[in-house]
Amino acid sequence: MKNFYTKKYFEERDALPEHLAQQIAFILKKHKAVKVLDVGSGTGKLVKFLNDESFQAIGVDSAKIAVEKYGAVFAKATNLPFSNSTFDAVLSISLIEHLEKLEAEKFLSEAARVLKKEGLIFLVTPNFATPLRLIFGKKWFGYQDSTHKTFFTPGSLARMLETY
Repeated sequence: MKNFYTKKYFEERDALPEHLAQQIAFILKKHKAVKVLDVGSGTGKLVKFLNDESFQAIGVDSAKIAVEKYGAVFAKATNLPFSNSTFDAVLSISLIEHLEKLEAEKFLSEAARVLKKEGLIFLVTPNFATPLRLIFGKKWFGYQDSTHKTFFTPGSLARMLETY
């Protein structure tokens, strides 16, 4: 199988909008989160931002380049190498759509396992229910990345999350 997650892939998608990073930090502070896990951390920009904001953030990724170049811990989202109830928050920005449905379910199960009892999960993924998908058709941005495998609506994702 071809490894899509190369240096070029990360360079082309290496964006962390400042407003998103600040909103995540605001939400984490509001929930009094300190220990934060970023699953699918890629280039580590969010992890760096959060550590600069005084969180204890670590990133995990299954891409060799993310581990070697950006300091992520090597791990698959479906098998997180941490003890139960370790983190106050689990973040996953634009990862879950790269997983098959059963992998996504396993990832959410793993996230629930490593979260503390009142922990927070924060996910970003393309919204399959957006009218923009209907307007743009095959040109919708969610379809532009060939590594996207599964799409979610707010309702379908909420139903998955309710089981964990």
